Amino acid sequence: MSTSPTPGARVQPATGWYPNLNGTGLPRAAVNGIQQSFTMLYALRDTVNQQKNTLDKSVQYDNHLNRLQTNAEAMPDCALWFESDRRTVFYQTRLKMESTTREWFYAGGIHYDLLANRPTDLAGDDLGFLFLGSDDHHLYHWNGTAWDVAI
Repeated sequence: MSTSPTPGARVQPATGWYPNLNGTGLPRAAVNGIQQSFTMLYALRDTVNQQKNTLDKSVQYDNHLNRLQTNAEAMPDCALWFESDRRTVFYQTRLKMESTTREWFYAGGIHYDLLANRPTDLAGDDLGFLFLGSDDHHLYHWNGTAWDVAI
């Protein structure tokens, strides 16, 4: 059983983890019950800590470059990343089709900027990306390989 607050290799409990019940005269069944209660209590503590660490990574807010440099495999499934430099754009970690590899996929939002600043680094995982040109007032849609004028 792990006594570490974060996921990792399981370690044996430290000395004194259980209360010392030697010499108390309690029946062996009572001692076993108390020790099992402590085992379950510490297992619950470890589970709660592991869930907290996972939830802390579920929603991120940072710039586009940092998202590209963050391995989606290191993030929980369906984690969201809001790009601070692309206004309302956000991405989600999902499994690639017919694969067990998690990647970043465009999930929503509209990037609003000058047409000259329209993103040039999009790929298939950015399918559906929306860009609103502030100077030409057109809404563009990324089809996976090129921009289409939507409106």
